[in-house]
Amino acid sequence: MTKVSVIIPVYNSEAYVRQCIQSVIRQTYQNMEVLIIDDGSTDQSREVCEQFCIKDGRIRLYRQENKGVSSARNLGLETAAGEYVFFLDSDDAIHPSLIEAAVCQAEVSQAELIFCSYVRLTSLQMEEIQYQKRESGSPINWETAEKYLSEEWFHIRFERELSCIGGKMIRREYIGTQRFNERIRSGEDTLFLYELCCRQVRMAYVDVQWYYYRMHSDSTTHLHERKGMGQKWRVYEKIRDQEYKKGHSAWALKWEYGLMWDILSAYLVMKNAKNAENSRFVKRWAIREMKHPLYRGLTRGTRLLFLFLYAGCSYIPPVRALWVWKQRLFGTLSASISSS
Repeated sequence: MTKVSVIIPVYNSEAYVRQCIQSVIRQTYQNMEVLIIDDGSTDQSREVCEQFCIKDGRIRLYRQENKGVSSARNLGLETAAGEYVFFLDSDDAIHPSLIEAAVCQAEVSQAELIFCSYVRLTSLQMEEIQYQKRESGSPINWETAEKYLSEEWFHIRFERELSCIGGKMIRREYIGTQRFNERIRSGEDTLFLYELCCRQVRMAYVDVQWYYYRMHSDSTTHLHERKGMGQKWRVYEKIRDQEYKKGHSAWALKWEYGLMWDILSAYLVMKNAKNAENSRFVKRWAIREMKHPLYRGLTRGTRLLFLFLYAGCSYIPPVRALWVWKQRLFGTLSASISSS
């Protein structure tokens, strides 16, 4: 029976990690090892995890000094013994059927990367969903992609789903010596998946929301730290420039578009928060990006909107309305903007 190694990096997650681990224990698939990597937590996360280790022999806890989530995941990869590795963030949870369904599909299609859709939930909703009954065994429809199509999935069709590692099950042999970049702590999972897709990994996907992504204030704060923003944008730039060099201009332009939206979204958040220092930091980044050759490839309307926002005109009703509509369209409207 195929073994799955579930890798859970943990850092100061005592409020959430219990629910995360419980969602793994409740899986209908039993042949697992659960590798919890405590990345130097200073709260009670370790004690919570130790309680689970005592109760379930499949769960093992490893500790390291705080080196970041990439280092924690890499330690999990070095330790894993399963044919597949499954990545789960310590503040998220999964549906009881997810791993069994993923393993069955992997065996049928010989896919190396298997994933599903996800849903964003508040902490209250996360509490409620764990008590919901499992669905009946109704059939689900999987799609597969390989070679050039798998790259198209990454850049276009499933850009949101494939921007984060949570909920992805990957054949360990296919990963080989590839590891997460430990020099970056934001965007590292996007880069990891990009490198896999550049190898034209065979993928399988099901449009079922079996991965539960928790929304909380800590996530928003982290997203708009200066260092985190810069690291994520460098990842975007790297992917954009590599695709541009390959001659994939449409994909490169898509990343340029996403980069500019993210920069200007952060700029509005900083302006709303009256954070002058970070506003200047983001504005300087926007100026640099506007000089990039691909910026001129954006539509005239998009560039005009960017210029309005860059000039501080986000409070003009027509511009504001267009901005909010565009952000909702792409699913990137932050709580800070929508509530202002």
